[in-house]
Order: sequence, then C-alpha cells, then structure tokens
Amino acid sequence: MNRAIESRKRFEVKRSQLTDLRDSDTLCDDSDMVIFIHRLEYYEIFQDYKGNDLCGMPEIIIAKLRNGALVDGFLRFKGELVM
Repeated sequence: MNRAIESRKRFEVKRSQLTDLRDSDTLCDDSDMVIFIHRLEYYEIFQDYKGNDLCGMPEIIIAKLRNGALVDGFLRFKGELVM
C-alpha cells in the first residue's frame, strides 16, 4: 500500500482502492482478482446509515475481478463455529 490513503480527509471513509496499491498498474495487469478487507470499526464507525450494527463485520471489497462483477459485502465472524 502507498501512503495516499492517509492524506484523505478525516470525514471521508478511507476505503482502499486499486490506486492505493504500490505499482498498481502492474498489479492490475497481472492479477485476476484484488480483494480488500475494510474494518469500519477501526475508523469508529459502528453502524450503517440504516442503524444496523457493524461491530465484528469487516467489509469485503472486490476491487477487481476479471470477467466478473465488482461487488462489496460484509462478513460476520462467529467464533463458536471455528474449530
């Protein structure tokens, strides 16, 4: 990652983008898929705009998927299901 994300303003959500990666041109040409994990809790955001709880739910950002759709989604960690 380069340091461009740190220069974004405090009120902007600092979601990673392909351009934040070092040598992003080469990576984009060579990769089939690029996925980022974004933890909103890190930026003290605990609810979405609808009031849903986001604690323990990282956002998965599919920034590149060759021959596929770009989508975002949330995951929930359930410790009791881990062996």
